Amino acid sequence: MRTLTLTALPSAKPSIAYALIAVSSLCGSIAHAAIAPVTLVAGSWQNAPGSVHNYSWVGMPRGGQVSDDGVVSFGANFGSLSANGLWSGLPGAIGAIALPGQPAPGYPAGNTYYGNFFGIKRLDNGQFLYGGSVTSTDQAWWKGPTGSPTRILRRGDLVTSGASATFGPVDYLSSFGNSASDGSYLAWWGPITNKNAVLLGTPGSYRVAQGTNDFVDGNLKLTQLYTPSVSKAGKAVFKADYTESNQSKTMLRIADMTSTSSLAQHGYSVPGLSGYTWGSYFGNPVINDGGQVLFSGQAQRSFPYDLKGGLWLSNSARTAYTNFANGEHAPGLAAGVTLYGGTDYRLNNAGEVAFISTLSGSGVSYGVNDTSIWAGAPNALQMAMRKGDVAPQSGGATFASLSWQYGIQQFSNHYQLNDAGQVVFFAQLAGAGVSTSNDIGLWLFDPGANHSFLVAREGDQIDIGGGSFKTILELYAPYQSGTFNDVGQVSFGAKFTDGSQAILVSNVVAVPEPETYALMLAGLGLVGFAARRRVN
Repeated sequence: MRTLTLTALPSAKPSIAYALIAVSSLCGSIAHAAIAPVTLVAGSWQNAPGSVHNYSWVGMPRGGQVSDDGVVSFGANFGSLSANGLWSGLPGAIGAIALPGQPAPGYPAGNTYYGNFFGIKRLDNGQFLYGGSVTSTDQAWWKGPTGSPTRILRRGDLVTSGASATFGPVDYLSSFGNSASDGSYLAWWGPITNKNAVLLGTPGSYRVAQGTNDFVDGNLKLTQLYTPSVSKAGKAVFKADYTESNQSKTMLRIADMTSTSSLAQHGYSVPGLSGYTWGSYFGNPVINDGGQVLFSGQAQRSFPYDLKGGLWLSNSARTAYTNFANGEHAPGLAAGVTLYGGTDYRLNNAGEVAFISTLSGSGVSYGVNDTSIWAGAPNALQMAMRKGDVAPQSGGATFASLSWQYGIQQFSNHYQLNDAGQVVFFAQLAGAGVSTSNDIGLWLFDPGANHSFLVAREGDQIDIGGGSFKTILELYAPYQSGTFNDVGQVSFGAKFTDGSQAILVSNVVAVPEPETYALMLAGLGLVGFAARRRVN
C-alpha cells in the first residue's frame, strides 16, 4: 500500500533538490511516502462553500477542469439533494461560482438558477463559461468573470437574427460540443426548430453551419452529423454521413462564420499527395488552434495501385497531409512490429498527436500485447504504454486493459494529451498481488522522460490532513480534456472505502528546466529521467 501525502501544489518547475530526490527514488531508494503530492480539491465530508450542505456526487465525481495556474473548476450536488452548483479555486481556497437560488444573469428580476448546471470551463483569460437551467425547461449559457457573467445563449432564442429557427435544448453544448480555450467560439451538434444541426458562433452571434437533410454537391443528402471541433480562429470541423448510389458513406466538413465546405470526401484529391483520392469513410476530425486537422481515413491510388489507411494530419493551411500509423515500424520495438491507428486519437496545439494503436508482427499476440498508446509528432512517436508490459511503480503487475467496469458503468480508452506532449491514461492491471481492490490505476507519460509515472491506484492511502487517511476504493476517469493541464496536473475523482467521495488533483510530473536536468544527471552520472515520487 502506498501513502500519498497531501500538500500544497508546488510550482511547475521543481527545484534541483526536488529532482535529486526523484533520481534517488528511481535508483531504488525505498520510502513509505510519496514525493509528488496528491491534493484534495473537494470531499463529500466537507461543507460546500456558499451552502449549508456538504459536497456530494450523484453517481461518481469525474474530476474538475484544471487551468495551467492550478485553479480547479467543478460541479457537485448538495448532500442528498438533486440540485447542484459550480465551484472554482485553488485547493484549499474554493469559492462558489453559481448556486441554485442566485439571480440568473440576463433574466428579469426574480429569475434564479434552478439548480441543474451542466458544464463549467475556466477560460484562458480567467473568465468562466458555464451552462444551467433557470426553470425546469429554460436553459442558458453564461460567460464572464466571477460575479458578473453575461448570458450568451438561451433555449428558444433565434439562431440568426431575422430567421425563423430557434435553439432547442442547449445542454447539448456540454455533451456534443466544444469551445475554444478562450471561449471566443463555440461549436456543437444539437436540435434547432425543425432538425438537428451543427451550430457555430461567437457569443451572441451564431449560424447553422450544417443541418441534417441538407444537400451538398447538388444531390448528396446528409443523414447524420457529429460533434464538431473548433479552434480559436473560429474554424469548425465535423463528420457527416450521407448516401450515394445506395451506399452509406461519410465526409468531413469545415465551417467558419460565413461558409461551410468539404474538407475530405470520397473521390476528392488528397492535397499534397499526387494521384491519391479519398475513400468513403472517416473518423471524427479534430482541429487545433494552428489550423491543423487530424482524422482517420483511407486514400487510394489507381495506378500503380496503392491504399493508405491509418491517420492523417494536415498542415496549418490544410494543403498537405502526413499519413502515419499505417503499418510502419513501431519505434523502439523489435524489427517487424508494426503499428496501426484506429478511430481514437488526440491532437494538441503543438501539432503532436496521441492515439491507441493495434500492433502486429513478430512476438505480438492478439489480446496479450497488441494494444498500445503512442504520442508525439508523427515522425517522432514514443510509446506511452503497451498491454502486457510491466506497469511502472506497480510491484511487477502488467498492463491488462484500457477498459474496466464498476457495476454497470463501463469505462474505456480514457486518456488525454496536453500541449506539453504528456499523456495521462487509466489502465487495468493483472498479475501477482493484483485483485479487484487494486487493479485500476492512473498513469502520466512524460515524453522528456520517455517514461510513465503512477499518479494513483486503487488501494492507495490518501492523507486528507489532520492525521486522517482514506483508502481509494474506485478511481473515476475524467470526461473532458480540460481535466489535464499543460504543466502536467491532472484532476480525477475517487471513492474511498468508507463510502466518501472526492475530487483530487495531482502533478506527478512537472518538468524541470533543461539546465536542471543537465546538472542533475551529469552530477550523478545517470542517464534517464527521475520519477518524482518514492514508492514502497
